[in-house]
Amino acid sequence: MQYPPEPQAHCIKINSDVAVKEETSFIGVVARDHSGKVLELKAAQLHTDIPELAEGYDVLQGLVLAKEKGWKKIWLESDSRNVIFQLENHDSTSAHWLSEGVFADIQSLRNDFQEVQFTWVSREENFLAHFVSQWCLKNNFVGSIPIDSLAGMFPIFVA
Repeated sequence: MQYPPEPQAHCIKINSDVAVKEETSFIGVVARDHSGKVLELKAAQLHTDIPELAEGYDVLQGLVLAKEKGWKKIWLESDSRNVIFQLENHDSTSAHWLSEGVFADIQSLRNDFQEVQFTWVSREENFLAHFVSQWCLKNNFVGSIPIDSLAGMFPIFVA
């Protein structure tokens, strides 16, 4: 399997994913520095079962986190091909009509950064964000996850 190149120094890599149950989506966002060290974990919730809307919203939440933290160079990864394609090509015309506002917000927020790279990755490469979103769905959790609790909540990742 060929992995995408790693982000350069001073660039923050943000992975996002979604877990959907009934009409609710739980979003998991993981931010790492260029060496892979986890900087932030965030969970959000959206009342929708439309995958494209939820996947677009998780990318938006990654950008919102980056703006809140003052990060200027962002490498955003998602396992949603359709969402990444639309963002790379600045084209939301093929998006589900309910997600058009989310895509517009992403494109607008994108201008607040020096650099934003949207990259598609496989589910395996997006595993931690997938795991966080699944855990949040199972535990009905929304908010910031303190990094120091990572070992207790996700011991497999800090061995």
